[in-house]
Amino acid sequence: MSEQRKHTPGPWEVYNPNEGTGHRPLWCVANDEYHNPTDEDTPCFDAIIECGSEEDAYLIAAAPQLYETLEAAEKTVNEAVSGVRKVELEEWLTLIRFMQLALAKARGEE
Repeated sequence: MSEQRKHTPGPWEVYNPNEGTGHRPLWCVANDEYHNPTDEDTPCFDAIIECGSEEDAYLIAAAPQLYETLEAAEKTVNEAVSGVRKVELEEWLTLIRFMQLALAKARGEE
């Protein structure tokens, strides 16, 4: 995971800014903890994404975690298959747990 990312870093969260207003739900995804790289005191809200449904919002919000988990899985599988190193059972179980957590977030179960 040494490669520089070009996407807004996670975690991304789902929220409904219309909650409690009586208006139709507006499902959004944002990382309001991400700060402007040139000014650490200023939150950067340009990562807000409006989604058509709550389910889509959860799937999009899980993207950074799904990406990181898939990247780690690819590295581990490649090393194990190529014989670069022996991957112990505990590491496989940890990787599977990360996959389960990422999928749960994508389903909105987190």
